[in-house]
Amino acid sequence: MGQITATTRLTQTHGGPPALSDWGILDPAAASVTLHFANSHLDAGTNGAMVARLYYNSVATFSGATEQGAQTTPFDCIGTTIDFVFSTSGIPPGSLVVGFMGSNTPGNTNSVDLTLFDDLAYCAYGTRVQSQYGNIVTLDPPLLLALLAFSVDGWAWPLLAFAAGRTFDIGTICAVAKPAPVYFTAAEIDRFVGANTQPPDQALLDKQNAWIRWALWSHFCECVPGSPTPYTPPVIVLPRPPGTSTGPLQPFVCDNTDLCTQFQSVLLALDAVLQRLDRIDGTVTLIQRQGVPFGYLAGTVHAGLFDQGEFTVADIIGLAIAYTSLPALYPPHPGDPPTYHQIGKVSVGTAEGWERSWMPTHDPYLILPVSGAVTRVGYFFPSGVIATITELVREP
Repeated sequence: MGQITATTRLTQTHGGPPALSDWGILDPAAASVTLHFANSHLDAGTNGAMVARLYYNSVATFSGATEQGAQTTPFDCIGTTIDFVFSTSGIPPGSLVVGFMGSNTPGNTNSVDLTLFDDLAYCAYGTRVQSQYGNIVTLDPPLLLALLAFSVDGWAWPLLAFAAGRTFDIGTICAVAKPAPVYFTAAEIDRFVGANTQPPDQALLDKQNAWIRWALWSHFCECVPGSPTPYTPPVIVLPRPPGTSTGPLQPFVCDNTDLCTQFQSVLLALDAVLQRLDRIDGTVTLIQRQGVPFGYLAGTVHAGLFDQGEFTVADIIGLAIAYTSLPALYPPHPGDPPTYHQIGKVSVGTAEGWERSWMPTHDPYLILPVSGAVTRVGYFFPSGVIATITELVREP
């Protein structure tokens, strides 16, 4: 079935004005329309009995609308769901349809969720990436803001901020039918925010990934032309994010009536993205300074070293060795720079063991890079050789 209206929460008191769903455009190829009722509640009165009807009109107004068939017999969907199928026979092409719910018993007020579906299959000729896009995308700030539009009132900004920087293969995502949307509770959304909450486990991360793939499909994919009916994406109403008022959210409609709320949602999303990008930038800078340095600073100097010994270090990226005494027993071999043999050994390691050793062959001699895990340096210089070892530390 194809969803042709958003899910609408209806409340109606017996004898009062009718409670109507959103209006939906009826596809000429549709043979039936299903009214799907769920989450019924008795607000006042003695029972949950309700009736349903389907109306059509050339415009989205109840005035002048025509009832399609007869109303249903009284039903009660408290604790369950009920579908009523109405034939579209006789409904003029181009018509709009609307669902009706009414309380059946005097003195009763009832509430229920109503969604309208037709009987058509969408994207019958397959799916593909829209022509203006490539196959590989990265969740950078512009794309994160675009995907935020698929969450009502911007509730999904914690999910998107948590995934900033990830890369997806859109070709793979668009090669299959649109995935089913997933739903989050306010408590689940809260687990993606801040360091003081319980972090998301693997099951919640899988759920986040499923939502992001659904949003990416909505943004980048399309039905292959030639389908007998257009693809109508569902409108999803999800719980509000933490700290907001209770109750279901309404679909996001950019009608210039509440730009402040919409702009605030964008700012919240952008702030979360910028914070995460700042942390990523700090991490990348640290990795670059330690692993592939383009500069360094001189740190602690260990002078007058002879014979053998060791000293502790922390956060170094290298060592510089200079000789203050080299006996004639160790003559240099000509070249630029001169080369020496067996004038010492320098090793690095941690409390768990030694990593490797260097045999200096020049004066001065440079050791780069050194692992950031190194915590001690060992040395040996033969008789008569005196050296200075300077710790090299990363730039701030």
